[in-house]
Amino acid sequence: MQEINEKKFKIKLGKKVKEFRKSLNLTQEEMAEESSMSVDFVSRIEVGSANPSSLKIVQIANALSITPNNLLDEFITDKKMALQDTLLRELNKLTEEDIQAILRMAKYIGKKNDD
Repeated sequence: MQEINEKKFKIKLGKKVKEFRKSLNLTQEEMAEESSMSVDFVSRIEVGSANPSSLKIVQIANALSITPNNLLDEFITDKKMALQDTLLRELNKLTEEDIQAILRMAKYIGKKNDD
């Protein structure tokens, strides 16, 4: 099992938080308000100098309308689980009609693999 370095973890987590925040066009102030944190704490997370608790990671994820796994998938050693999280993130960008089409394809592939 790969060991996770705390310093690298904080830096990578901070980059992901910032990336997701910016993709939503949120300021640090807006995200801080949405996640019930101080602007200073959000800033320290984004630069990798703070180590948020699991509760804070959930609050951040909720403020960004993502799951905590979206922030942590890089650290998940189960590659299938990481791929599922990536797929879910991409599905969230699609219309309901597109998701239904993908579901039909997945069912077709599943049946094909059962044969």
